[in-house]
Amino acid sequence: MSQNGFIDYVIDILSPLYQVKARKLFGGYGLYINNKIFAITVKQELYFKYKHTISKFFPELNLEPLSYEKNGKTIQMSYWKVPAEILEDQESLGQLLKVLLEN
Repeated sequence: MSQNGFIDYVIDILSPLYQVKARKLFGGYGLYINNKIFAITVKQELYFKYKHTISKFFPELNLEPLSYEKNGKTIQMSYWKVPAEILEDQESLGQLLKVLLEN
C-alpha cells in the first residue's frame, strides 16, 4: 500500500467517528481533529500523540513509542505506535482514540 493509500485508509476508518484531516508532515502525515494534531504517520505506521504513557490505560497493548537516534542517544517522542490488530478494527481504534482525546 502506498503512503497515500495508507493515509486514505486511516481517514476512512476514523471518518464515521471523527472529522479527520491530514496534512503532509516530515515525509509522512499529521492527522488533525478540530485543527489539533492527534496522530502522525511514519512509514505506513500510525502513531497516536499522547503526553503520558498510553500503557497507563492499555497495559495489555504494550505500545511502542516513536523514537529516533541523535548524537548516539535514543530520543523518545510522545507518539505511540498503534498495533496492526487495533488499526484493522474500527471499534477498537475508536475506543483507543476516545480515551486519548479525553485524557
